[in-house]
Amino acid sequence: MRAAGKKGEKAGLAEKLAELYVLLMLGIFPLYARYGFLCDIAASFGIEWKGYYFDILSAKFGFFWKLTLLFLLLTVGALLYRRTGGKAADGAGQLPKSGKAAGASKTGVLPRCRAFWERLSGTDRFFAAFLLIHLLSMALSGYPYETWWGSLGRNMGVLMWLLLFGAYCMLTRLYRFRRWHLSVFLASMLLLELWGMTDFFHRDLFGFFREVEDWGAQQTFASSIGNINSYTALTGFAFSLSAVLFILESDWRARLLPFLGTAIGAAATIMGMSDNAVLSMGTALAAIPLLLLRTRDELRRYLLVLAVFFAAMRLSGWVTTLGLYLQAQEGDMGLLLRIGRTALSGYLAGGLLLLSLGLSAMEHFRGGDGQRTADKGDPLLRLLRRMLWVLLLIGPAAVIFVLWDANRGGHPALWAPYRGFLIFNRSWGTGRGLAWSMALDYFFREMPLWQKLLGYGPETYYIITMDHFRALMNAYGYGMFDNAHNEYLNLLLTVGLSGMLSYLGMLLCTIRQLLRNRAAASRAAAIALCAYSVQALVNFAVPFVLPLVLLVSWICLRAREG
Repeated sequence: MRAAGKKGEKAGLAEKLAELYVLLMLGIFPLYARYGFLCDIAASFGIEWKGYYFDILSAKFGFFWKLTLLFLLLTVGALLYRRTGGKAADGAGQLPKSGKAAGASKTGVLPRCRAFWERLSGTDRFFAAFLLIHLLSMALSGYPYETWWGSLGRNMGVLMWLLLFGAYCMLTRLYRFRRWHLSVFLASMLLLELWGMTDFFHRDLFGFFREVEDWGAQQTFASSIGNINSYTALTGFAFSLSAVLFILESDWRARLLPFLGTAIGAAATIMGMSDNAVLSMGTALAAIPLLLLRTRDELRRYLLVLAVFFAAMRLSGWVTTLGLYLQAQEGDMGLLLRIGRTALSGYLAGGLLLLSLGLSAMEHFRGGDGQRTADKGDPLLRLLRRMLWVLLLIGPAAVIFVLWDANRGGHPALWAPYRGFLIFNRSWGTGRGLAWSMALDYFFREMPLWQKLLGYGPETYYIITMDHFRALMNAYGYGMFDNAHNEYLNLLLTVGLSGMLSYLGMLLCTIRQLLRNRAAASRAAAIALCAYSVQALVNFAVPFVLPLVLLVSWICLRAREG
């Protein structure tokens, strides 16, 4: 059987529906919100929308689940019509076979089940297990409505994962990869990031804050995403994707939009002032040379990406010293902006730019084409990789030492300026220390074994904390927590150890599949997904960031080299 999307194969209706769904999700969904003029139009028809930043979560969740459900129903209808006699592409839309199952003709229940199992990828199996655990956890929770909708959390309930699983099946079986679809996503993200940068300067272009009296909300909300933690999670993903595409694309025209995405994405993420950006951007910039660089041309462009990153950091930090009316305030601006206020980031940007230009000049005068790889004897690339592996071994040890010395050592004055980042207690990370301690305390001390395996119920962290830790939260000045502010810890508590491990397995298998594909888009998605997965250690999943991250990763599974 032939999988949809092969060269020369005609697309049927189901394949076209998958492409249209991708375009709507990647082009419209990031920017969707209930703008003021939409609220006014709705009011003229007697529909009351509060709009603006008050309902970004519900508005985007509604857009996602309604659009995804509609396209899944239309796709199923198209496939049923094809199966019952409608004319369509020869073999298009049928599930591809792989491995031993290819060409196998087996009868009987057990052989067919075995053949079906062999056809599934690792991502298929882990995702199916993750969804099954969600259903079991919901059935055992005693909160069917809350766990179905995720209404007491961030709407990442059973419905969300059912729809994501349906979208995954549709895209990995029917979608025909188009490189320009990624360009649509990058262009949409550029608009979103430019909007977020205007919020940094308190421009409020669309009047989203005109009914917001809470100063804290204005300081921590940006663009069409809202909360800066979610905003920088998405912009960090887009930055990582753009950077790798710029480095790996062979055609200079294909590198133009990714370069803009790298430069503007770096500035927008830094101006987002959330420290999860340190994890996401740091992961991407560290993983690129370790996993991807093969030629001197790629190394030269990687050095240029680093120069752009530090230049964006320096420019953003410099702006905060001008006395302008900005979101950034002393104590709230984040680590990257703080570093950007020093001259170090500027020197690094200049030095890296000179290195990139020097490498280009050296290749030009030597008459090299810049395409010799480390495997073919390039000593520079071999040396770089060895140095990076040494740093990879030394770096974690240095981090552990600094954390130990800051928390248990005898040099409190040395680390005092960075106590907000290095000193771990219940106030660390804007209450993350408290949220994590409550989660771990309840998991190890209160949960029976079956709940440790299957969890309390999807999106029930709010119920746990309000039932068991209300006095503790009040003592620390927090009225409520609806999420553990750590995706994996939140899953551990709500869908248990089995659910968390299934989710990790799904992510790791997706990254492995993407890295095995030599196409630039696939490898870019792998690094971007790594970046998102690492920052998820201090962040939470929301229905307008995680679906975009997963959808981009899934369509890039369909990319082919060349």
